Amino acid sequence: MANRRLRNLLEGNHNTESPESPESNLDKIYRAVLDFYTRDLSDVEKQEDFFLKEILRLIVTLFKPLPISSLAEFTISKRPVSRVEECLHSIRSIVDLPKEHKSLISPVHVSFYEFLLDKQRCGRTGFFVEPSTVHFHLFERCLEIMSQHLHMDMCDFRKPGILSIEISSSLIQQSVEPHLQYACKYWVNHLIQIEKTQLPQDILTDGGKIHKFFQKHFLNWLETLSLIKEVGSAVHAINHLKASGGQELYNFLRDAYRFILFNIQIIRDAPL
Repeated sequence: MANRRLRNLLEGNHNTESPESPESNLDKIYRAVLDFYTRDLSDVEKQEDFFLKEILRLIVTLFKPLPISSLAEFTISKRPVSRVEECLHSIRSIVDLPKEHKSLISPVHVSFYEFLLDKQRCGRTGFFVEPSTVHFHLFERCLEIMSQHLHMDMCDFRKPGILSIEISSSLIQQSVEPHLQYACKYWVNHLIQIEKTQLPQDILTDGGKIHKFFQKHFLNWLETLSLIKEVGSAVHAINHLKASGGQELYNFLRDAYRFILFNIQIIRDAPL
């Protein structure tokens, strides 16, 4: 019933005689699906309810859709793909769940994003998404993912100076998984979206998380961005970061910014 009503609304086939707006009808369907999922939960099931909320918060807050395997990497407990899939299967009427694990996960319609981000519309369901909190979690997971997986010669070429045109896209996709690609491109975007009151004081200080990350992985990060053709993201990220922070971090970022701008074509042409 909910599937059919949702499909009709999204296709514009709602009842024109109804005094309620399409948005109001959509809200009723979204609430019905979420309420049905959370009805009469046992203690064990309440834990699964928390996990579903976490997954939906990620889907709504990510800057681009990710495959289910990468979505699992961004969960707090880093659940296996099978658990993420099982969790989303219960609300498949409102979230597109492809059969292929490499396919992207997203709501069936943009209105579901709007619903979850509007406290007035979805607050009583318990699924309201507070963006700043989720952006902070994603920022931290991005740093963790990059710190764990970035290294010199990401594709194991063993050939310094190899040109981008010599590298197959399939090898890059195999060597740099989607969650790592996402982390490298968007980690600073998530930082920008965090409210200042939620930022730990040591994030941008000398010797803080970001400073330590750059000291260890700056060149590895640039190499990876070059491989995925996103060097411009490094310019954007550093330009934002150098506007605040400690003096030593500022000096590092200033030099890094100049280095990238002066060598940007070389970095794009030859990742190593």
